[in-house]
Amino acid sequence: MRCCEIINHYIDPFYDELNALPTKDPAVISEAYFTYVAHNSALFEVLIKSGAETILSQQFTQLVSQFYLTNAQTIPFEGDYARYWNSFVAAGLYNMTIDWIEDGRQAPISLMAEIAGRSRVDVRIVVQSFTVLTFESDL
Repeated sequence: MRCCEIINHYIDPFYDELNALPTKDPAVISEAYFTYVAHNSALFEVLIKSGAETILSQQFTQLVSQFYLTNAQTIPFEGDYARYWNSFVAAGLYNMTIDWIEDGRQAPISLMAEIAGRSRVDVRIVVQSFTVLTFESDL
């Protein structure tokens, strides 16, 4: 069994579990995500230590993209917008997950879920702030 197949063996059931959630509220999704990671952190640790982090990152990005394409109703998810939005969200969530695992999962799942669940709002604030700063600097 190849590394991608092993990763997918763990990710596919979780993806199905996410899609089966009765609500796609970011707080609910984030809580389910970090609970899953906590229960399967040994797998993530082995993959990271074995040098398979690049493959894990690729599979993770694919999962996030697939999930958004299936479930995001409020975001115009097509073309360049979809590609760059997915890259941005997947990278942030992936790095946050890896940091949490490497820190021994010390922060509570509820905090991690709150941060991830709020990221959509925070991203809009950051982008708006950046746009205003860029516009003002061009004056």
